[in-house]
Amino acid sequence: MPEIRDKLKESLSALMDGEVSELEKRRILAALSGSERDQILKIWNRYQISSAIIKGEPILSDIDYRNDVSGSID
Repeated sequence: MPEIRDKLKESLSALMDGEVSELEKRRILAALSGSERDQILKIWNRYQISSAIIKGEPILSDIDYRNDVSGSID
């Protein structure tokens, strides 16, 4: 799976913070139409979870991260 570009991650973060520019919106939409879609959605979900934790909100996720965490440890 290709690694998501740092600039795209910054754009996702800006979207999360409500500070996204039109260029960043176009970058995200273009990437969602491509091969990086699944990875972008996982990153978005992680950002949502992180935000909920910081805000003390309940975490609602249907993604199982056990394999990702386990693979990172090995």
